[in-house]
Amino acid sequence: MKHLRKYIRKIIQEVFNTPNPENIHDRLAFTKTAISLHSGSPGMLYTVLDPRKVIETMDSLAGEAWQDILPLAIDSGLVGMMSIGESAFDCNGAWTVDSVAALSPLGPTVYDIVAMDPELLGGIIADRRMVKPKAQRVYQYYWDERKQDLEEVLPLDDVDSPVTADIGDDCGMSTLIDPSRTPIVDLAIIASLAWLEENYPNYYAPLMNKWGGHSLENAAYWLGDDWERGGGWDNDNLVGKFFILKLEKSLKPGQDIPVKLENDYYEFVESVLSDSSELMKYSFADTFSERAMNFSYKVKKQPEWDQMLERGNGLLDHILDTFPECTEDYLDQVLKSRSRIFFQNKYK
Repeated sequence: MKHLRKYIRKIIQEVFNTPNPENIHDRLAFTKTAISLHSGSPGMLYTVLDPRKVIETMDSLAGEAWQDILPLAIDSGLVGMMSIGESAFDCNGAWTVDSVAALSPLGPTVYDIVAMDPELLGGIIADRRMVKPKAQRVYQYYWDERKQDLEEVLPLDDVDSPVTADIGDDCGMSTLIDPSRTPIVDLAIIASLAWLEENYPNYYAPLMNKWGGHSLENAAYWLGDDWERGGGWDNDNLVGKFFILKLEKSLKPGQDIPVKLENDYYEFVESVLSDSSELMKYSFADTFSERAMNFSYKVKKQPEWDQMLERGNGLLDHILDTFPECTEDYLDQVLKSRSRIFFQNKYK
């Protein structure tokens, strides 16, 4: 039985697949506080703490004024923070990361804590304008290594040049990586190429020879690049007519596309482009990892998440019991101010 418990514990810890120095996950806590971002839009602050250090500092300073003890205690146990805000567009229902900081190597743990929150139905997306290199690597790691831990990873559609008729995925594209491109363009072209190879292989070969040689990824990239250089297509045409036009141009003079092929293809592409999760079946990590920030991410909630939240609530109760004069609103303000200073100190 003892070995079984150790095995189960090991499996649970491995599922929360982020750095866990000295088994810190076993004692970490986090709190959630509603905030207003600089833009005035509503947001949420996640403060990640080591409760043991907070309580040790409170005990060591017993007898001092509680208003002096509280910020020092929070500072001593603060290991990470993230603020998020509602996105300007639909963006798969994801919340945009506004600011994040963590003690090394707990950055991925902080991302996981937020992206596991079941109240964030669409998960999280990167800021559309500025992401520090370390944060870029977190999204890269999600895309390249963490798919088995993700509940959802969905492409974002360029709000200025949408490919899908559904507005739910429309979002501003990250300006850090290929700002004029949207991953959905390449995904839709890969889906189209895969469909053509399976159903009309004689027409697949000339298109591949013209655009990608033997590489499906290269063909998707160069066709997508041609789409963007041409200014994209309006919503009535979507990607379907663009693909048919490129197929026509790859054929020999006098060779026409069968009406059945065209009708079958339009039926296929309409069904695929109406469902982002269906489109994701055609993704290739090697192709899209450089645009990893143009996807929304939601991580499967694990038992540690509930345990960390429970510890956080327990820590807040302990603070309020220890300092009866302290109100919940005042405690929220301290968490906000110390998290802001933590972030500033990390990146000053």
